[in-house]
Amino acid sequence: MKTLLLSVVSLALPAAVSLDVEIAFDVSEGTTAVKSLSYSSSLELVGGAMVVDGEEDPMPDDLVMTLEHERSLSVRDVYGNSEGGRPLTLVRTIESLDDALEASIDEGGETQEVEVVLESALVGEALRWTRGEGGEYTVAAVDEESEVKDAWLEGLTFDLDGLGFLPESGADLGEGWTVPAANLVQILALGGDAHGIPVEDGDDIGVFMLRTVALMPLFGEAEGDAELALGEFDAETGLQTIALEAEISTSVDAADYLRRLCREQEFDELESFEEVMVSSALTIEGSLVWNTKLGRLERFDLDGEIERELTMSAEQFGMVMEIVLEYEGEASWEYELETE
Repeated sequence: MKTLLLSVVSLALPAAVSLDVEIAFDVSEGTTAVKSLSYSSSLELVGGAMVVDGEEDPMPDDLVMTLEHERSLSVRDVYGNSEGGRPLTLVRTIESLDDALEASIDEGGETQEVEVVLESALVGEALRWTRGEGGEYTVAAVDEESEVKDAWLEGLTFDLDGLGFLPESGADLGEGWTVPAANLVQILALGGDAHGIPVEDGDDIGVFMLRTVALMPLFGEAEGDAELALGEFDAETGLQTIALEAEISTSVDAADYLRRLCREQEFDELESFEEVMVSSALTIEGSLVWNTKLGRLERFDLDGEIERELTMSAEQFGMVMEIVLEYEGEASWEYELETE
């Protein structure tokens, strides 16, 4: 009976699928790789309200607001030694980081367009990542005389190799595998907060608020799971296609971001916000390609739907005020590896 079942299963599998393939990270010391990542999203305001001392004032029915976010990152990584399928050291140079956010606000037939373009203070800097005994990575500037501030490095994330996609060692991949959604956050966030600085500062409060949104982390604490399954395998190239489906819930407390920006731009009236929470629910699907000969993630193409809620609360002039904004939209991520 068991032999018959295995025969039926093998007949049901496409000929191009290999259950013997190993999905693991493996890189030689001194290897150099350039990684290009991009993220884009389009969100529309679908609801919201301002609550003052318990009295709710809903958003105007004729208010239409859209947010378009485009971000791309290119890094050059030089690997040190590895152990247990993980790099122990790595020197990463951020070659480019382009970040732009556009908003279109239409109320009563009057339209306002706002755009914020950010530059990263870390572009051109070489950063050394080191894995500690607990598996966590720390980062510091390679050049001890560098002007890079420690605070600029706090929001960076390490994994741009797709390590979060990997199954447990020795796992049976025939029926696919599951990884915690938190494993994917680092790579989906395109390296984290790279200390973006607006190309042009504006004293308009609309520009300031849009800049605030642009600087907020894409993700924070994440919950949920991602399901991965083997697809087609090219024996000649060693390229293994992997299908991915994920449901992720995230939350970010962005109050510190807002207060810092308020101090920089001297918007004292907004510095009193005590809570700025950004909550998101994402449904993501797509495919990635793992190069089994190189032991590396080669590329991925993912699309998703986003529901996002921004809640801001403050006490001003003796009144308790809360603003809630609800957005819905779509997002996409792309990744490509070049090995030198």
